[in-house]
Amino acid sequence: MNTCPIKAVQDRRTMGLLLAELIPSSSTLDIHRRRRLLPRRSFSTATAAFNSGATSGPGLAGDPRQGFDPSGVPQDRVSFVRALGRIARSECWLSGRILHGIVVKSGRSSDRFIAASLLDMYAKCGDLESAGVVFDRLDDRDAVAWNSFTSGYAANGFPARALDLFLRLAATGEPPPTGHTISIAIGACGDLQAAEQGKQLHAVAVKSDFLQDTAVGNSLVTMYGKCDMIIEAEVLFDEMPHRNLVSWNAMAGAFYRNGSFERALDQVSRMRLSEVEAEGRAWVTSLACCGSLRRLRWGKGIHALAIKGGFSSNAFVSSAVVGMYSGCAEMADAEKKLEDDSAVPSWNALLSGYVRHGRSEEALEAFGRMWQRALSLDHFTFSTVLKACSSLPSLAAGEQIHAQIVKSGRGGGHGASNPHVGSSLIEMYSRCGCLAEAEKVFAAMEEKDTVVWNSMLGGYAQGGFGEKAILLYDRMREEGVVKPTGPTLLAVLSACSHSGLVQQGRRIFDSMAKGNQGIEPEEPHFACMVDLLSRRGLLRQAEDFIARLPTKATSPTPSSIWRPLLAAARSYGDLTTAEQVAGRMLEMNPEDPTVYVTLANMYAADGRRDEAANQRRAMSEKALKKEPGYSWIEVDSRVHMFFCNDKRSEMTSEIYEKLRELAGEIRRRGGGSTAEEDRGMYHSERLAVSLGLISTRPWKPIRVFKNLRVCGDCHAAMKEISAITGREVILKDNYRFHCFKQGSCSCGDFW
Repeated sequence: MNTCPIKAVQDRRTMGLLLAELIPSSSTLDIHRRRRLLPRRSFSTATAAFNSGATSGPGLAGDPRQGFDPSGVPQDRVSFVRALGRIARSECWLSGRILHGIVVKSGRSSDRFIAASLLDMYAKCGDLESAGVVFDRLDDRDAVAWNSFTSGYAANGFPARALDLFLRLAATGEPPPTGHTISIAIGACGDLQAAEQGKQLHAVAVKSDFLQDTAVGNSLVTMYGKCDMIIEAEVLFDEMPHRNLVSWNAMAGAFYRNGSFERALDQVSRMRLSEVEAEGRAWVTSLACCGSLRRLRWGKGIHALAIKGGFSSNAFVSSAVVGMYSGCAEMADAEKKLEDDSAVPSWNALLSGYVRHGRSEEALEAFGRMWQRALSLDHFTFSTVLKACSSLPSLAAGEQIHAQIVKSGRGGGHGASNPHVGSSLIEMYSRCGCLAEAEKVFAAMEEKDTVVWNSMLGGYAQGGFGEKAILLYDRMREEGVVKPTGPTLLAVLSACSHSGLVQQGRRIFDSMAKGNQGIEPEEPHFACMVDLLSRRGLLRQAEDFIARLPTKATSPTPSSIWRPLLAAARSYGDLTTAEQVAGRMLEMNPEDPTVYVTLANMYAADGRRDEAANQRRAMSEKALKKEPGYSWIEVDSRVHMFFCNDKRSEMTSEIYEKLRELAGEIRRRGGGSTAEEDRGMYHSERLAVSLGLISTRPWKPIRVFKNLRVCGDCHAAMKEISAITGREVILKDNYRFHCFKQGSCSCGDFW
């Protein structure tokens, strides 16, 4: 949302009337935002603020600057309506506030045309609370008023509320919904991925003969595209009696959202051949497709066409150009495009590129430059930079950004008013091992789309909280606002796998396989079921499950399905099964080092040293190397990384001394031996935990991350360390989170 601040209000009586008009449903935050405009507080203003309870609280960022001054607007209906329309188009929120005060002072606030214009202005400026006040005070709510208020919610990221308003209108029947009303409701269904409700509205549009309205058809194409129903979108597009530029863009966008990038490019080509002139949105979609396909040459060609068409200065096209270069991993070219560009969408595209290519630290640096330039950061900015924090993961950076979100006024108490930001916050806290904070964000969110639900379910899966995941999944289905998707069920199955809930996981998978969920199982779901059975030691059942899989499920990347069975065979010491599975995996990928390492370790443990040597020799001949294990910990916003027996830290002597001290305590408690000490005492995760013990405050949890699965010796040692020190140790390996407290682990020794 763009705001257009203007000079401070000199007429304190006008502002006092404005506050009194809007206070009944305004928040403390909004009251303070209004009070900042006053040069000093008058009696009427102070009284209104006091009566609303707004005596303290945060303010919103923004530097007042010269803009449209409504003080000279003639005080008649036509002039007020025209001025409010101008403000709505430019989204000059402060100008609208002041003009509303002038309207109240003139005694014309009850005029239905002026009131409708006020409602439209507030909705387009994103001030939905004030729009709600005006709407509630309208005596005669016509279709224009309903449409303005409903579209305001839809445009500002509250599709569920927009749909609820439409249902209220439909229930009363007065005024009858128009084609524009139906379009707004269909758009809300698309944003919510509520396909069933969208289909019902499609039926209403057919019955009411609204499909002759091209805008309704465009909304349906967009909705089906967002609901992954590309066939329905294409059929509808082909049958549209009239197509305009928006129609072509909607279909191209549907292809893009569903990953059909080449078809989206073909759609733009067809549009140009049909003599519909491409504009900004078409070039944006085309450039995004080139970035996704990593077709740099195509992208440069489309960039040239956009320049030739006069769209090089278009902010959206500029950001798409940056996004294209970022998608093609040409970050230097992307940075070069930003040298003279202060547009937030372009910077967002750069952030997204860094995150996509695993360069999260550079994403945080770019975010810092945006902050220093005082750019108007939006929801996409915060959502993207939070993904960078999740990838590292960095709790300190994530908490700082969360505080900035709340301070900027872009969220409620937990900065979760926007679904994109909320889901990124949930993911960040979950990946940093702060599941309680993730739950707080989730609970505070009023609008929860599918991604939000999936993020919380994914957090439970990583933490191994299977029961919580199942309860949340059942609640999601009962509420019925959004439908489960493939990632939803994958998260639930993963949570069951990490918790050993075999029966519950089977029930959910069987429901998928029978078509009861409306989602066809795919390779990740099959792999998760193999993992579920294998972890519980049901190796024969896992083999039978794989044998019954449809051929298409095992043809692309079968190692993902066999790998859990190989890992379980090692855990349970079943060398025969391990050999059989390893043979299958090496047939598909002879260059997989983990297979050779697993067999070598199992042969060595079984005393078959010659076979173990053969596996290592095969690795050497193929120039394969085992991925080295390493762990890291964040202390005072600095990341410390350790390998096994690592002595690079400036605190090496203190770290090793602490470990020797702990080893002695463990032996006295009967939990260790000299052999165990020699084998795993200086593993990377123990070095990281030792640094955490001597460098962090006693009441703070120690959070350590490891790239490989934690070994059994270190897992046992962590339990002992938590009991000896009284500290909570949270360890995230490449399988799940382990929370060690008072000598026990949250995984229940099941991982």
